[in-house]
Amino acid sequence: MKYLVPAMLVLAMFTLSGAQIVVNEIMFNPPGTIEEEWIELFNYEDYDIYLDSNWCITDGEGEFFFSEDTIYAHGYLTILFYRPADSIEIHIVPDIDATGTGTGIRLANTEDDIVILNFQSDDTLIIDSVTYHGSWADSANNTGKTLERIHTFWDSNNSDNWGASEILWGTPGAPNSICGIAEKVNIPTQFKVSVEPNPFNSTCVINLNSIHPVNAKMLSFDGKIIENWSLKSGNNTIVWTADNMPSGTYIFSAISDNENISLPIVLIR
Repeated sequence: MKYLVPAMLVLAMFTLSGAQIVVNEIMFNPPGTIEEEWIELFNYEDYDIYLDSNWCITDGEGEFFFSEDTIYAHGYLTILFYRPADSIEIHIVPDIDATGTGTGIRLANTEDDIVILNFQSDDTLIIDSVTYHGSWADSANNTGKTLERIHTFWDSNNSDNWGASEILWGTPGAPNSICGIAEKVNIPTQFKVSVEPNPFNSTCVINLNSIHPVNAKMLSFDGKIIENWSLKSGNNTIVWTADNMPSGTYIFSAISDNENISLPIVLIR
């Protein structure tokens, strides 16, 4: 485990910028001597995001600064960090080849940090942060498969939100092979949640219907709990007023009898 990143988290301002980018796929331990290490980012916004030198990726030991790069709306960006000099076969044509830039980034086989940073004046904004573990998906460790994110809006550090790709060498530059599995599994017919309006600019109404009691919470995008609710079974309505909250994406999470639904809610001023 690296020690630079925790210190950075203490010093950073935990305010998300308008840019919503997540770490979406990780090739951290390819097999044999073909050690190509790369990550994929996903932009789930409806607009392109320009990545200049104020944008950085770090693993806690090395740093990679972007230089006039763009990640398109609902698009992917792959970055190759390492490959042996004598490699013959490479299974990815990256959007960015950072192997010759001396970043010092090497993705550890057991666990490591991947942090996306945006520097704005005196603030350091953490856009996304993942501390992955090789144990999250044994079949992605030294097999030629990647570690893929399942749900865009779930916690980046929840092991249940990651799994091994179903496709050898992963899906660089394309939707993940296991994308949406959690959504299909965790939305049963007896547990329903809806939010209206969404996006909203002051107050939204959250309707829940469950045959079991529900524990619900509203989270900021970086995982901080804003409010909690304990609800009885049946139909429930939550009126959430966000007069004192900044614009951005929030996550409404509800658990009923071990079934979980997470929905993004967008506040626009």
